[in-house]
Amino acid sequence: MRTALIHRIRPALLVILVLCLMAALPALAVDTPVMAQITITPDEMSVPGPVDVSITVTNISGADLKRPVTLYDPNGKLVSGFGQNGSATLKADAKMSVSLQGTVTQEMLDQGSMTYTLRWQDEAGQELAVPVTAQVRFNGERAGLRIVRTITPAVVRSGQTVKVTYEMTNTGAVSISNIQVREKLSRSPKTLKNLAIGATTTVDFTAKMGNADLTSGAEITFKPAGNGQAESAVIEDQVIPLAVKGLNVELSVDKNAVDIGQTVRLILTARNEGNITYSDVTAEDKKLGTVFEGLTIPAFGTVTEEKELTISEPSSFQLKLTLSDNTGNTNVLDTNAVSVSAYDPEKELLLTLLLTSDKESITAENEDVSMTVVVTNTSNVDCKNIEISQNGVSIYTIPALAAGQSMTVKRDFTVSQAGAFRFMATTKDTIGNTVRFESNTLTLPYTRVTAAPTSTPAPTVPPLETLPPVDYENTGNILRTVRNSLYTASIVLGALAALTLVLFLISTIVRASKRHQSESAYDHLELAERRDYAQPGENSDDQPAPRPAEKKDSDEAVQETNEQDAMQTEGGGFRMTRDRQTEDFPAWRETAVQTEPETPAEEAPDAQPEAPEAGEQPAAEEPASNEPRHSRASLPDRRRRARK
Repeated sequence: MRTALIHRIRPALLVILVLCLMAALPALAVDTPVMAQITITPDEMSVPGPVDVSITVTNISGADLKRPVTLYDPNGKLVSGFGQNGSATLKADAKMSVSLQGTVTQEMLDQGSMTYTLRWQDEAGQELAVPVTAQVRFNGERAGLRIVRTITPAVVRSGQTVKVTYEMTNTGAVSISNIQVREKLSRSPKTLKNLAIGATTTVDFTAKMGNADLTSGAEITFKPAGNGQAESAVIEDQVIPLAVKGLNVELSVDKNAVDIGQTVRLILTARNEGNITYSDVTAEDKKLGTVFEGLTIPAFGTVTEEKELTISEPSSFQLKLTLSDNTGNTNVLDTNAVSVSAYDPEKELLLTLLLTSDKESITAENEDVSMTVVVTNTSNVDCKNIEISQNGVSIYTIPALAAGQSMTVKRDFTVSQAGAFRFMATTKDTIGNTVRFESNTLTLPYTRVTAAPTSTPAPTVPPLETLPPVDYENTGNILRTVRNSLYTASIVLGALAALTLVLFLISTIVRASKRHQSESAYDHLELAERRDYAQPGENSDDQPAPRPAEKKDSDEAVQETNEQDAMQTEGGGFRMTRDRQTEDFPAWRETAVQTEPETPAEEAPDAQPEAPEAGEQPAAEEPASNEPRHSRASLPDRRRRARK
């Protein structure tokens, strides 16, 4: 009896020891300057709720901490009651304790622990963290329900039925009752009365796929036995896609004709442009058997497989594919057929074509050229029905051509422009395959005709493969566009010329008007009684002549002027004078009066000036000056001064 009691106590002690070690180890981190201890009351709970928490932090580094230690709660918030606003700088062997009230959540009950965190920075500035964990044990009856959803098929074709299955397993310590499943694909929920501990059950929902995607999602409620509180679980939404076809399969070979005993590569290419995935794909040929197997063609993917075959005779290949897809269907698909010709080297058909022309170049458009093609059968077998063509146009058909035989085909063509020409022969070989042989390329450049026979020809136009007709309609449109542009430009130039002519006429009129004003201004410059052109007088440029104080009669003025001229021109020279005709119109007349040379003052000391007659004004005496006399300014100079 005692031994049995010991065996019962030992497991309990081991469990308690393990729990104590688990609580102490997280708080004792290696190479950390602090140690933390935590206790919670109560440490056993059946439902989430508040607990009393006590935490003590000790500096075990043996030296004062240079940086503060900060305490955070399980939610990552600062514990303000620890130290000063959640931080404390501990001296060597110092302790800092804090008591507070915390809350144990359902997640903590499920994990069996409640964790606080200490943070600080080392001397390098790196932040360190130490968890402070307290164990909390659930002592009530815990319910647990594991739910797994399965959608079949994953991709659904239009009109096909999709099934959603929920597999539920009771993983708790109590039985579960009143399990209710509400699925979005169905209007009616499904209910289970009871699910025992460890038991598993399934619930199915079905829906028919239309022309659009479906969405699956569920809410499951249940009631654990014992506490009477209902719990729920939410299954997230998942899209069930509508199947879209897009599989294209192509079979090809790298060579269509080989000699007997040579190899070819058989190539299978599968391009999937839809959202259906094909798996376990098998490809078979009637003669070859299974060529490919175990292939997977993913949605929106491409798969290429190759196989090398040795050809011993003319062969044709076509594969039959068996495909299983994720819509739940099995499909059968045939590829296209490909043929490989296998020749006996002694019986292979070979033709050669030699193309020539009677001209080396053309000198004008639509020039007549005679072309000749010589077809030679260089193989050891006869050939029949050889069609000769140029650029897809049939020219002549040779009925038969024996081995080693040649035949000449000559035709006249009208060449519209320079270019390159090539002829083609099409026939069937000894195994019935269509084969084609091409001639050499004949180039006819364009040469400009010149008078000198030895001149260098103009550069030729690059050779063209085809001879397209000239697009006269497009050329006419271009010419009309150019003509319209030139017409518009001529109108603009004409307007500019007219504007230039108008400006020229205006400037000419303005210059003529100014010239007329300048010439008219000459007669109004000097209005003296007499103008002497031989020597400066009272009205010279250096000293302007004063105007007479009063007007005289025209006859008396003329007479006085003549008398004065007679006294001053006794030397026998000529002096230009002007006579004023009328008082109102100062028109002047130039006359030549013969004068005598003046007598110097020392030779005639007794000469006395004549006394003026009664009623006449005495003549003004010229001031004596030893400076040389200067001639009057020329007429152009006076005109320029008048303009200024």
